[in-house]
Parts: sequence; C-alpha cells; structure tokens
Amino acid sequence: MKGCQTLATLTFFMVANLVCITGSAVPPGGSAGAAPRPFSGGLFQAIWRSGARDADAVRFSDYVNADGRPVVIPAGYGPPMVAGQGARQNVGGVVPAGYAYGPAGCGCASCGPGCGSASCGCGGGPGVFPCEGYCGASPVCNPYAAGPGVYGPCPPPGTCPPYGCGGEAQLCGAGCLGLDQWGPHYFDARIEAVAMTRTRTFEPYQEFAQKGIVPDSPPALDSDQLQYDFEPGFRIVGRYDLGPLAVFEVGYTGIYGFDSSAKIAADPGDLFPDGEGDLYSLWSGIFCKNSPQFVPPSIPTPEGPHAATERSLSQSIRIRSDLQTAEMSYRRYWVGYTPKISGTFLTGIRYTRITEDFLYHTEGGQFENSGGATDTGEMDYDLETQNNLLGFQTGGDMWITIRQGLRIGGETKVGIYGNHHKVHTNIDVYGDTSELIPDFSPVGDDEADFDEEFSGNRVAFIGEASLDVVFDLSPSWSLRAGYEVLFASSLALAGGNFNNGNIYDVTPVDGCPPVRSPFSNSNGTALYHGGHVGVEYIW
Repeated sequence: MKGCQTLATLTFFMVANLVCITGSAVPPGGSAGAAPRPFSGGLFQAIWRSGARDADAVRFSDYVNADGRPVVIPAGYGPPMVAGQGARQNVGGVVPAGYAYGPAGCGCASCGPGCGSASCGCGGGPGVFPCEGYCGASPVCNPYAAGPGVYGPCPPPGTCPPYGCGGEAQLCGAGCLGLDQWGPHYFDARIEAVAMTRTRTFEPYQEFAQKGIVPDSPPALDSDQLQYDFEPGFRIVGRYDLGPLAVFEVGYTGIYGFDSSAKIAADPGDLFPDGEGDLYSLWSGIFCKNSPQFVPPSIPTPEGPHAATERSLSQSIRIRSDLQTAEMSYRRYWVGYTPKISGTFLTGIRYTRITEDFLYHTEGGQFENSGGATDTGEMDYDLETQNNLLGFQTGGDMWITIRQGLRIGGETKVGIYGNHHKVHTNIDVYGDTSELIPDFSPVGDDEADFDEEFSGNRVAFIGEASLDVVFDLSPSWSLRAGYEVLFASSLALAGGNFNNGNIYDVTPVDGCPPVRSPFSNSNGTALYHGGHVGVEYIW
C-alpha cells in the first residue's frame, strides 16, 4: 500500500510541473481521451498511478482516480519522460519537444532484438530518438508500446519527473531526490513527548487559612498558590492505509503528572502555651468580608471548640489531575494548486478523560478525647471529580513544503461530546465530633466521616489546535516538533465543586459562615497548552 502512496506523491509532483509549464491543473476525473481543462484554482483530489506494468495490462494512461476511473493527463505528462526526444502524440496530451516516455538509463539493451535502427527508435539522428533512455515505439522493439507512435514505459518504469521548469525548477522537481516528500504529509507511526500546563488550576478563588485573629488580615493559604507546571506526557499515533487517498488513524495522549500543593505552618513564636498554633480556617468565619468574626466567640481559646481545623499547627492544600485522550479517525487527503500545499480532512470518535483530586488537610488544636487525655484534632477534606467525554469530532490539517525535507503545518479539531461526570466528597474529622453538622456519621467517639457523591450527564465541547514543523532525517524517519492548545467546556472540576459551607453545627451571623448545602457544578472550563517533540516513521 505504501507503493500507492509513493506513486500518489509522484503524481502530485507532475501536477506541479504542469502549473509551471502550462498553467493548467489536473482535474479530479475524466476520460482518457478528453482534453485537459484550464486551472481554476482551489483544492482538488489527489490522483494516483495504478500498478499495471506487464504487456497485457498496458493503458494509454495508467492514472486513475480514487474510484479507479481513468483521469485526464495534461499535455506532456504521462509515464516518466527523459530529455532528448522529439514531440509525439499520446492520449494524455502532446509530449513537449525533447521529451518522451522512459527513464534515463533504460538504453537500447532493454528494447530487445531488432532495435538497432533509427526506424525502431534507437537511432541518433535529428528528430529521431537516441539510444539512451528510449525503449521504442514499435511493439516489435518494445512489448510495452501500445502501437506505432504511442510510447509505453520502459521496463521497469522510472521515477524521475521531466527536467526544466524555468524559475520553478525546485518546485517542479529538477532531479530525483526525495520525490515523495513534495506531496501530502505521510507517516505510519508517530511517537512524541508532550509537556502541557493548564491556565487556571483551581477556580473560583478560595481562601483557606489565616494567621491570627486580626480582622481583614491577608490569607496565609489560598487557591492562587496552586499552579500547575508544564507536566510531561506522551503521544503515540498509528495509521493504516485504507486506500491511496485515505487512512484509518488511532492515537492516544496521556499526561498523568499534573500536581501542585501549598502549605502553611504556624510560627513558633505565635504558639499558645500548650503548643497550639495560630492558624484558623475558613470555617471559623475569618473571611466574612462584611463583619469578620469568630463563631463561637470562644474559638481562639486553647482547647476550645472546632479543634479539628482551628488553632492549627499547619494547614495544606494539594491538587492532582490527569488528561487522557484516545482517538479513532478517518482521514482523506487533498492537494492544493501545487503539491507544496496539501493536507487531510478528518472525522472520527474521541474519548477524553479529565480527573482531579483535591485534598485540604489541617492539623488542628487540642481537645479532650473520649479517654480523657488531651489530643490533637485533624481533618482531611478529599474531593474527587471525573469527566468522561465521548463523542464525535471533525477537523483537518494543512502542510506547506518550505524546501526539500522541511515543511510546516497546522491542525484543528472540534467536537461535541457527552460528558458523564462524577463528584465525590469525603471528609474525615478527628476531634470533638459533637460540634459537627448532623450529616456526619460517627465512626468512633472522637471520629466522624462525611461522604457525598453526585453524577450526571451533559453536552460538552472540545476544541484543539496545533502548529508543527517536520524535518526529514532520512527517507523513513522525520523529526517533528510543535505547540498545541486544547480547550474543554462543561466540566466538573475541583475548584467549582469545593463546598465552603461550614462543617460545624453553628448559627451564622449575618449569613457568615455559610451553612453547608450540597451541590454539584459541571460548568467548569479548562485551557491546556504546551509543546511536543518526537519522531515519525514510514515503513
């Protein structure tokens, strides 16, 4: 099947010659005897060469479209031509003066017996084809000829395009180096290292802890301290040829290392005499902007209420996330007005998974446990969100050849997905459980556990774009690097699902601290961006 790809690229290259010499374009279909149509600009479907090479399968034109129908070969184009021969007529058009079919180096020896005279095409007189590079027009000399005056390809056929396109010699293929690199961008396997980050780690903004009890003091711990770095991942893509113009593509991208944390510890000089700290949580009411206060008033007192989160020695927050994508796509190739510009259209199925795990931990103050001893309270607020997006996507890519072996390109994908999302909250408290809201289930005299889960389905969107550069290292290996952006909407994320309602059973004053009310939020958005570098391989 890769042979078809190489022949397809040869055809694109020959079309480029036509643009230089005649200003015409290859139409996407037609009969073998029709005249070429003038070039009108725009995109057209790539053509390819069939594999017929024996005497019984010779065609006047062996170029067909994707449906197997013959196509018009513009004047002067057909099987490969070489310099040094006069103009003759063929069904695809008029061979330009000085060109005929057959690659250089074929020679008279391949014409068989009886090919030593000028009448058979192996002479060297004016207007008569020379020995070098010509295999004859008579079936007596050349079994590949279709009849007198119609020239068949030399066995075996060559791969050089015609020489000479004026100022566009490079575009039109002066020489025979890397011809398949001028057509559409092909690869069979692609492996890359990916590094991406997300613009907002935790949204909306949330304050978690403050030092001391002075009203309007700045927060010592807040969500802006959580920032994802560029985290490493990988991508692997494979393609299988369905035909000369179409491929089936599968790919997987995984980034598992999104991780950020922040921690604040009490200053040794600010500790209470019994060793308690001076850190207070959002549930003490210190962040009530209308009238900062503590509820109840005795909360700053050593061994006072709310020991699990107040008078803390330390408080910390941490968020971890991953991004995984699996895709199956059908791609169809297209070619621009020159083989320098080509690309694919795609449609397919995509599954994307985005998860987050947020943990808020406090090492709180002192309390008297059920055994009558003084103990230290603690809390673990664990929030997990999952987004499973499955749906259809469409898009395409475009590549522009800068010079032999170097091209730049861009790709865009958009899709509508069904997002099955889950939100799970678990709060473990060790302290005076009698102070907690009634929803907490007792685990022991000094422990309580709260568990809450929501799930749902909604329509989501994903858009993705990338800009890439590909440099050929060898006929089979290429180096690829680029930058990409991914946007997703209608997500259940940790920031939007953190419930800052009070975990303690207290009476709010002027609505602060807020009473805890269960909810789930799937209106989040995420914007990822980053770079990738890797290799492509052609079998």
